[in-house]
Amino acid sequence: MREAVSPQATLCSLICGLVLVDAQVPEAATLLEHREEGEVRLAEVRRYVLRARNARLGLFVQIGHHDWASQISHCLEEVLSATDEPTGVHLNFVNGTAPSDDEVEELLGYVQGKHSKANIFVTNSAGAAADMPQFLMQLDSATRGGVDYDIVLKLRVSPRDDVQQLASQALCGTRFHVRSVLNAFADRPSLDLIAPAGTIVDRKTSSKHLAPAVFNKVLGNRSWAGPSAGSAKGVRSLLLMNTGNVGLNEAEDLATYVAGGSFWLRRQAEPLKTAVAAIPRLAPLIQRRDEEARSLELALECFVTTALRLRGRGLATMPSAPKVIAMYYPQFHQVPELEKFFGDGYTDWKALEDFKGQGLRKPLSEERGGLGFYDLMKRQVRSRQANLAKQHGVHGFSYYHYWFGGEGGHNKSVMWKVPYQVLHDGQPNLPYFFTWANEPWTRKFSGQAGEDVLIPQTYGDREAWEEHFEHLVQYFKDHRYMKIDNKPIFAILRPQLLEGKLEPMLKVWRSMALQKGFSGLYILSSVGRRFYEEHNYKADLLDGAFHNAPSCRDLCGGVASNRDLFLVKEPHQYWGAATGFDGRVHGNSGALHVTPKDFQHALVGSFANMTAMPQRHVPENLFFVGSWNHWAEQHALEPDETYVFGYLQALRNALEHVKPLELEARHSGSTTQATA
Repeated sequence: MREAVSPQATLCSLICGLVLVDAQVPEAATLLEHREEGEVRLAEVRRYVLRARNARLGLFVQIGHHDWASQISHCLEEVLSATDEPTGVHLNFVNGTAPSDDEVEELLGYVQGKHSKANIFVTNSAGAAADMPQFLMQLDSATRGGVDYDIVLKLRVSPRDDVQQLASQALCGTRFHVRSVLNAFADRPSLDLIAPAGTIVDRKTSSKHLAPAVFNKVLGNRSWAGPSAGSAKGVRSLLLMNTGNVGLNEAEDLATYVAGGSFWLRRQAEPLKTAVAAIPRLAPLIQRRDEEARSLELALECFVTTALRLRGRGLATMPSAPKVIAMYYPQFHQVPELEKFFGDGYTDWKALEDFKGQGLRKPLSEERGGLGFYDLMKRQVRSRQANLAKQHGVHGFSYYHYWFGGEGGHNKSVMWKVPYQVLHDGQPNLPYFFTWANEPWTRKFSGQAGEDVLIPQTYGDREAWEEHFEHLVQYFKDHRYMKIDNKPIFAILRPQLLEGKLEPMLKVWRSMALQKGFSGLYILSSVGRRFYEEHNYKADLLDGAFHNAPSCRDLCGGVASNRDLFLVKEPHQYWGAATGFDGRVHGNSGALHVTPKDFQHALVGSFANMTAMPQRHVPENLFFVGSWNHWAEQHALEPDETYVFGYLQALRNALEHVKPLELEARHSGSTTQATA
């Protein structure tokens, strides 16, 4: 049995039995190993590195599941790369999930390698409450040890589920998204808490304001009835310490919590300080395994958010981090088919240079920091593309993939050399997947079968489908090839063109994918200008659809998507944006002129709408930009002679200033959502 603890005992500082691993700060041992008489040992510090007593960011993770490494590594990476300022990492392992000494040393080495000014604390707790109380204990220990932060991220790691995945994507999905959070706190002094979109819950929150995972898995398709009687009593007691008599009669009606228990929080928020100060008195009760302890734990989960609302402080939500996928045109090198049809040495660079019209963007020269009229067979060119993309927020590329069944091609896979080089020389070193440009190849590159067809599409039979898949699988096995739930992503630009062959082909492919060790395939379609006429295939055969900018502009709200399209029947729908369009180089009509300012404005609006629509159902918030380098059609993110780095800077600015949606501060029972 556990030895009884007197109510007067104070919380043991999480600094008993420290092992110092950073000799650069010898005073740390004296500072952190102080232990008061009568303290109760609730946790043991395994390792720590103290580099800064005051830092801007603190990441506090309560780990209650053995699959912790895969769940926190991405978030750690993005938080540590978001800023050069001192940052703290506090990892507490509970309920027997503690790593071995070797794993701890490896973890510390990883963090130290990622950030030169990182505080690192690794603790074990046996049998302690696994979430909010542990967070408060960590924070109390850090504060009493002389280490403090401006903004803290509380992250919960438990058996993997959709709510936890949502939290990871919304709070630390990319380093640019982390910067958005920090910018929001800096710009809004009254803002104290940021949670994932669709996770802030009170008794009057409607389903349209909830993320699907919260509504389905946490609430079980029901509205929340508020805390239990025991928890409500605990909330009221804590509120009394924090607010006096203000709003106590409304506390139960206004009780609010964050489903999933993960959020960013301003360290100096008064309710948080109150909760931390209460921990020494609450510690003995927290360690018990009875209903009263459970009620207190639930009360602590509700207290901070409820008290913030009663005090009129700001609570806001953020969408899952937009992960920008730039469409990539793998031409700009010698291709036998192009030389056969258009003459020796032909590339789209020649078409662009020969065009006599005005108003076209052309690549920025290497002398001015651009890429110039490059040759994609040069590894250093593709390496520079990767560096530019990473610096400005491009998560990955979708390479246009060409595979023809008709006569006229040098082989079935036209323009195969760039993806092949990516696979074998590693550049661009970015996540990627393929979009099959499955249209017939025409002289005007329009994909219209009635025009001058150079290579037709016939789509073949089972033998041809198997040959195509065997060509693709070498890429699917690449660790950089993007997958969702171990399913390689593969987009088909116009699946409707396959007509009756689509269903049997996908059945063969999915079976082959299982045989190769994958969990299946994740098949996307595109939504474009021919969507209305051609969306006549079985949408349930596919997994998602993406807005194919710029051809989607008339459907999707302009330069960037601002809503889901009601005609899309695929389960998942991904938004996108255009950098412009001009068809004159290829002899086509149509134009969309977009300046970097227009582009950034549209992105900001699109991202804000994501926050306002938490009911969107996507496993990852992929966002398709057209394009990285389609110069002949004048949609390109790459630097150009007119706007220099304007489009890339616009993209990064928008990604670093995603606007959170703030809830209205309420002093009554009404809890409607605020506008953006």
